[in-house]
Amino acid sequence: MTPHLDINPQNSQIIVLDENFQVISSNDIIFNLKEGSSIEQFHPFFTQVDLYFESEEKKLNCVEIHDKLLDISFSKNASNRTIQLVDNSVFYSRLQEIAQKRNESYIFNEVLELKNDMLEEAASFKNKFISNFSHEMKSPLTLISAFSSMLVKSDLPLEQNKLVEAIYEQSENLKKILEDIIELSFLKRNQIELNPETINFIEYLENFKFKYTTKASNLGFSFSLKVGSQVPEYIEIDKRRLDQILTNLIENAIYFNNGENIVLTVKENQRRASKASLRFKISGEGVIPETVASNNLPELSSDIQIKGLGFSIAKELLDVYSGSLYIEKDESGNSVQVANLRVKVPLNVDIPKAAPTESPTKPTFSEKAKIIIAEDNGITQYTAIKVLVNEKNFNTIVFSDPRDLLNAVENKDYDLILMSSSLSQVDAIELLNMIKEFANDHNKKIPVIALTTETDKKRISEFKKSGFKQVVQKPYTDDELLESVYSNLKIKKFI
Repeated sequence: MTPHLDINPQNSQIIVLDENFQVISSNDIIFNLKEGSSIEQFHPFFTQVDLYFESEEKKLNCVEIHDKLLDISFSKNASNRTIQLVDNSVFYSRLQEIAQKRNESYIFNEVLELKNDMLEEAASFKNKFISNFSHEMKSPLTLISAFSSMLVKSDLPLEQNKLVEAIYEQSENLKKILEDIIELSFLKRNQIELNPETINFIEYLENFKFKYTTKASNLGFSFSLKVGSQVPEYIEIDKRRLDQILTNLIENAIYFNNGENIVLTVKENQRRASKASLRFKISGEGVIPETVASNNLPELSSDIQIKGLGFSIAKELLDVYSGSLYIEKDESGNSVQVANLRVKVPLNVDIPKAAPTESPTKPTFSEKAKIIIAEDNGITQYTAIKVLVNEKNFNTIVFSDPRDLLNAVENKDYDLILMSSSLSQVDAIELLNMIKEFANDHNKKIPVIALTTETDKKRISEFKKSGFKQVVQKPYTDDELLESVYSNLKIKKFI
């Protein structure tokens, strides 16, 4: 039998052996082998060379011998045995590099996916924490806000009245901080909704000036406004977001002010068709600690931070409007905050006049209104009861179990229901639907007001669409709760 050999003179070596595996001949292309030497003693791989010749032909791939990567073929006939060594070191090395890069790519992708999972998990944890934190904060804050508001309006000695005013003021500050935390969370998740409206911008700035002129005077310095002649009279913008941007930046200037005056300068950078770029500069005698970075929000030194969350909120909101925020130095070394904001300038302005609003009356009832408080949180229960009882116009009854509530509206008549957004883990919308189904004819038509810690606009919209007459968000003051109750009662029935 003629052995099958893959002859390539450049990288192939042919070794012919006798029956005792002694070398008869070798072309020594790869290794030098002496004629008559034993192949078994050349390398440990050939120690049991007889096993490779049990069949007429055998081939082994990628065998490492003396730093060479070889394909080895074994064949035999009646008189001798032949070994072919093919040096494929370059091929196998390249193949190994490719495999290694592929494995590294797989590992990199796995690590990247793991990091993404970790980031998503961290973001989910943060969002859940903020949601739970705000929910837990709102119930006690509702009580503090409502009760301190009631006490401020009561007949207290001057010293006690000042203490209560301080408590009420700090409760309002806590509400603002809580709102800022939630707001910043929404902005970071890009869940912000803009509600643009056409406003008289010049009039808006004058009102803003009046607000801070009064505040500055109380703090012992002055506030002034400079408006460029090219600034448009009307602009289209989300007024609430504009309030947040300017208020946060001016409050920041007030915090670091060391002089007598803070100046807000408003100019128009440029206008193209119906789009304008406005520049707001807030300056005063004070230095905001910073590492100045052109066109970027500066990094603050580790030991000093800008007060509150307002600066971050202003930055995020300006990003939404494709604007910018940075800090520069004036000739005296004072910090100047500069905000650029893009707005729409309406070509035709037709603003309907707002109808005059009347404050809801709080008459003395000849017959008390029967009000249900459907709430399972003890703090919120107590707050609502105290606010309503203090008016002396209401008889209140509290239910914390949905079954008791459904039984009550089926058998007795009531005038209004204040309902938590969840009652013993039963969703308020689901519970309202059951009331409509099981209540008696009178109670199917009574107004139901939702009391909720929800901040999501879609969720609040769902409450209104499902049949709630009004949604009151916690924390609320006594006035806010009473306004909601009076405006939804048929007052004539009780006078």
